[in-house]
Amino acid sequence: MAVVPSKRESTGLADCLAADNVGALVRATGAVVSGRYQVETVDPSAVDKMPAVAMIIQKTSPTECVIQFSGIVHGVYSALTPGEQLFVGPGGVLDDEPPDPGVLGGESFVQYIGVSVDEEELSLTPVPMLITRRST
Repeated sequence: MAVVPSKRESTGLADCLAADNVGALVRATGAVVSGRYQVETVDPSAVDKMPAVAMIIQKTSPTECVIQFSGIVHGVYSALTPGEQLFVGPGGVLDDEPPDPGVLGGESFVQYIGVSVDEEELSLTPVPMLITRRST
C-alpha cells in the first residue's frame, strides 16, 4: 500500500469576524461556504470556543482573511524567543505560557500551537488535543 501525501494547502481563504485580527488563532465555526472556511478567534476559557486550527496571517477586508493551518509563519509576530513553545493565550493569540485558569475565571483549556524558530518566525503545528486546567 502506497502512502500518498495530502494535497491540502497550508493556507486558505476564510470568512472571519471584523474583530478578528492578524495573528489571531481561529477555530472552524461551520462548513466551507463557496470555497471559504468559516472561522472565529478561539477563547481558552471556553471549551466550546476551542480548539484552534489555524492562524489569521492576513486580512483582505474586515470580514475576509487568509488563514494558515501549519508550517512556517513569518512576520506576523515579532520579538519571539527562538526555541520557545507556544500556546493559545488569552484573547486567542500566541503566548509562551499555558493560560492561567485563575485569570480566566477558574478554568482554562491548554492547546499547544507550535514553537518559535526565530524572532519573527514560528513553526505552526496546532495539536487539537486540549488539556483542562482548573484553579485550586
